[in-house]
Amino acid sequence: MVSEIKSSIFESDFGSEESKFNLHTIECSIMDFADDIANSTYDLEDALKLDTLDLSQILFNKRFDIYDKVIESIKKDIQGQIEKFENFLNFESGGGVSENYKQVQSELRKYQIQLKQGENSEDDDPEIYLKTQHKMKSLVTVFFLFIIRKSLKDEEYRVITEALNKLKPKMPEINELFTALNLTDWDETKKILKQNDSDETINSFDFLQIFRNFNINGYYRNNFTSQLVKNFMSKIKLAYVSKNPKVSFVYLPIDFFIVLKFLKHFVYEFVIKSPMLQVTEYRGAKIVEDIFNTLVEHPELLPDDFKNAYEEFSISPPIGESNLRVICDFVAGMTDRYALEFYEKLHSTSLKTIFKPL
Repeated sequence: MVSEIKSSIFESDFGSEESKFNLHTIECSIMDFADDIANSTYDLEDALKLDTLDLSQILFNKRFDIYDKVIESIKKDIQGQIEKFENFLNFESGGGVSENYKQVQSELRKYQIQLKQGENSEDDDPEIYLKTQHKMKSLVTVFFLFIIRKSLKDEEYRVITEALNKLKPKMPEINELFTALNLTDWDETKKILKQNDSDETINSFDFLQIFRNFNINGYYRNNFTSQLVKNFMSKIKLAYVSKNPKVSFVYLPIDFFIVLKFLKHFVYEFVIKSPMLQVTEYRGAKIVEDIFNTLVEHPELLPDDFKNAYEEFSISPPIGESNLRVICDFVAGMTDRYALEFYEKLHSTSLKTIFKPL
């Protein structure tokens, strides 16, 4: 079915059926990045608000197993982007080398560099951010400082910089990181990564109190999230396929791409897969399962509108599957709160729940 849809969208001169199957339309490409930006930033905001995570845990966490998983996930994401770049260059190569072509070709090389990393690699390029956990954390650290600066009011920034200046005589190694707070251009800020290659430097400065503001203060948190979204969105570029604009796609420069994917995968590994949320997810699944099984055995418990639909399907073939579909529709349409209330009505002895309308 998917092959038929794609065959009707993509022209016959786009190669084999297999290559067509791996293509996406420009709308899909935009939606992929929109989802990643929204999910990574607002999942982070939720985690900060619920106090299940603070920014210092992202940068100074010692869970090396999590960072290893994050790096492996980012490498897979980069491989997927490389395939899109290569498809684009194949499509455009026959029509002359445009400025758009050169730009995408240059970005492709930067993406490929990240996959050169490995235990036996002798390449010490400071911009191979995935070569070690430290290099990736350095990129994220400097990026967060860059965003934090944009999230602070002038007066708050003055207070923080005065406090940091007092620490400089005792901790001269923080000078490069401190510089990141004073820069407003990302290309200039990124140069700090080449100057600062000490793991001790990254971990020696205690940002804990500054970062706590993003947990306890909604203004800091919302402004921080807004700055993240703004910086990701403003860096998105278009690879325009002149032969068939439908298969054009959008992409991020490699450093922003890595930070975006880092946020997505780190929050998933550290928060979503944490025991606290896994227990909650398990409990939610058991509640939904219990409601469904109870209604299958006792369909008379359905609200009148769904019960009428259930009975209507009971007298017309095929009987069984359609009935279960009515129950599925009822359970699937529940909000979290309504599902809990319905579960309590089935099992609680509270008068408040028993007499509450369905």
